[in-house]
Amino acid sequence: FDGKNYTISELSITENNIAVTDASFDKYVGLFGAIENGTVRRLKVSGSVKGKNAAGIVARMESGTIENCESNVTVVGTDNGKAGGIVCFTKFTYSV
Repeated sequence: FDGKNYTISELSITENNIAVTDASFDKYVGLFGAIENGTVRRLKVSGSVKGKNAAGIVARMESGTIENCESNVTVVGTDNGKAGGIVCFTKFTYSV
């Protein structure tokens, strides 16, 4: 995904408003709930995200890259989960 230096403002995500179709990504909330072998670049995000495993941009990244991104998101992890401003959880090969 190339954000082309645009800003997504007033993002508001709360876990209980999300429908999950893949159990392996359950409880991961962010602008992008999960990416695999993907790239997110040139993106700014502001707002709020709240959930068990929450992030401002990518909640779960399995082999991927984040380039030139900025997060001004208030992130709240619930139920002893993880929280990250840009990425919450990474697995395998990644670059941020």
